[in-house]
Amino acid sequence: MAPRLLRSEVAGDPASGMKPTTSHGKDATISSTAASKTTHCQNLTLRDWMTVFQYIDAHSGLPQGCVVQYFKTKPDALEFTQATLSRELKDRQQLEQ
Repeated sequence: MAPRLLRSEVAGDPASGMKPTTSHGKDATISSTAASKTTHCQNLTLRDWMTVFQYIDAHSGLPQGCVVQYFKTKPDALEFTQATLSRELKDRQQLEQ
């Protein structure tokens, strides 16, 4: 049976003065990952969606993921996900009225 540790003996407890560590003994408070590039989500306008729909009509066999990638790489990039595109395509008739 493993010995019980007092609360002050647990790593990461502020009272113990010890920093939390990973299973490899490294300091867990420091992240080794690079800072993620978070892009601010923008709301696409009706005109933006009409542009997307026109592109889809002109390239009818193109998968939705490729459409998303195309608009991400344009100089005037439109940022949206495949799930958002799918939802907007479902509501397309309502948007075009």
